[in-house]
Amino acid sequence: MLQIQVDSTKPELPQILQNSSTLGWDGIQQVSIDGYKCLAKNGFSFYIGRIYRSIGIPDIHGIQNIKNARAAGWKKVSGYIFPCLRVGCPRPKDQIEAAIQRVKFEGAQIDMLWISVRQNEWPADIAYNRLFILELIKHAETLGIKVGIYTSRDNWDLIVGLEWNGAADKPLWYALFNGKPVRFL
Repeated sequence: MLQIQVDSTKPELPQILQNSSTLGWDGIQQVSIDGYKCLAKNGFSFYIGRIYRSIGIPDIHGIQNIKNARAAGWKKVSGYIFPCLRVGCPRPKDQIEAAIQRVKFEGAQIDMLWISVRQNEWPADIAYNRLFILELIKHAETLGIKVGIYTSRDNWDLIVGLEWNGAADKPLWYALFNGKPVRFL
């Protein structure tokens, strides 16, 4: 389980502010309604579930987790998409469409959609990657979905380059994999 930070001010590095943060998590393992109730009793208050897998299909387990979190009374529940980038994958627009349609079909509700921009089969073509991300964002927003970016400094640099600001107006979920809790600001 990764504990995460989400900060709409897009900091260079994650920050932990005392008494002004909430604890949340993302995970791909299945969690029951009782599991979310237990997490809530232990200070967790938001969840971000994977709704689309890098193999080009919606994640039904992640969507069920979103429903379970809501059923347990969680108010802050979002989803993230791991884009499919292999040859033969659906177009960015179609990936967003498939993810959101499945969320709706299953009766789930997300507050926001996070686009994962982490090293996972992204091509070396930075210009292509930038256009791909912009297309994901554009289509999600045409569906009325609020969008954020899930990445780290190193991944962003490799995939789109540090100088690119094409998604600078989007909230940032900064991935920090160091085994320590990071809080939602």
